[in-house]
Amino acid sequence: MSNGKTANGTTYESTRDSSLPKESGNDSNSVSLEADRLRAEVMQLKTAEADARIQLSVSQNNEKHARQEAMQLRSRLEQMEARYTTMEKLRDVDRNSLSQLEKKYAELMNRKNDVERELMDERKARKED
Repeated sequence: MSNGKTANGTTYESTRDSSLPKESGNDSNSVSLEADRLRAEVMQLKTAEADARIQLSVSQNNEKHARQEAMQLRSRLEQMEARYTTMEKLRDVDRNSLSQLEKKYAELMNRKNDVERELMDERKARKED
């Protein structure tokens, strides 16, 4: 039996029967195999961590790109809405102008008809004289 201290200061007792023969060859071989296994596991974990970091970076870049695209689309939508509003106002102005021109045209046609009637009346009056 041997006593020892852990890193945090607590003591522990190891119970190894000293009468058993030491298997130093087997122990060192199994320790070596365990160390190799742990190294391989650490490598796998590091690779998995690196892959996860790459995926995170790609996801962050994709999110950033999506936000930029959304901002551009929002800006484009606002521009198009402003153009639409302007076009509606211009259409209303054109409708009003067209309505006024149609009224003016109708008035001119009435005046023309009146003048033509007067002219015909004057011609008839001259012929009768």
